[in-house]
Amino acid sequence: MRPTDFDEFTKALGAARSRREMLKILGGAVTVGAFGAPTVSSPRHVGLRPALRRASQQSCSATNKVSTRCTSLNDYAMKCGVICPDGTRLLGKGGCTIPNAQGKLPDWHGHVTYNKRVGRGWCASTMVSGTFTADPKSTTLDWTPSQPACCSDVCDAEVKAVLNMLAQHERRHREIIVNAVAASTSAWTNRTFSACGGSKTAAGKALDNKITNAYNAEVAKLEKEFKQEPPQPRPIDCSKCIPKSSSNECCNGACVKAGQCQQQIWCQCNRTCYTSLAACTSECHATLGCFTNICAPVTTCPP
Repeated sequence: MRPTDFDEFTKALGAARSRREMLKILGGAVTVGAFGAPTVSSPRHVGLRPALRRASQQSCSATNKVSTRCTSLNDYAMKCGVICPDGTRLLGKGGCTIPNAQGKLPDWHGHVTYNKRVGRGWCASTMVSGTFTADPKSTTLDWTPSQPACCSDVCDAEVKAVLNMLAQHERRHREIIVNAVAASTSAWTNRTFSACGGSKTAAGKALDNKITNAYNAEVAKLEKEFKQEPPQPRPIDCSKCIPKSSSNECCNGACVKAGQCQQQIWCQCNRTCYTSLAACTSECHATLGCFTNICAPVTTCPP
């Protein structure tokens, strides 16, 4: 038998989530498929689950660059999801990692040793070095608010922080996959197998079955390890991305009703915030040992 490569097919993901759970939708996941078994020429597929149904193309972005209102992001993720590296859509997630894993078993049949047991048939043994590799790829949603935020700096910082967490989540998926296949390759380096049977032929078949079953068990273990979930990123705080309008304004990093922003005065001398110039000048003066930023108006306090 010639050496055979077994390509991994990534077509399965966990079941759909409830509406309440979707409030924390901006998370990632790994799609896990199956290595082929050594005795099968075409790889098997894991059945599709609801999370990988075809998304409606009418309102879904053709790429992972998405621009919606913050409060509409969960609905978008439920309906359109994220486009995985292989072009499939993963609904209900903000990130997707595909293992791109392969397993390879050499042809061991030319290296089998047979020993006859007196009155008890034959035993066959061989040494096999199986290899497992992976080249995991990830994608994530690249979301921006569709309308300028009331406090744009605050919103930008919030979005950047959460998207960085999402990227770290997918990076951890890739690390889990790479480490898992490395451990399996190590376990299958110069691995010895032996089996016995009533005849030489029976012993050879028993050996083949033992190696094949061990390989399939290793594949199942890898697929289970691939499904490990790193900590999910927190959801975006939409209160920090309220759209800018004529009826609101940014005040000290918070969006408030227009005209209701309370003045902030900063004293660099005692590093204290005040709401009126009179209160500030009564306590903040050069005798405290500083000569700059004495009762200076600021938009955010402390600056």
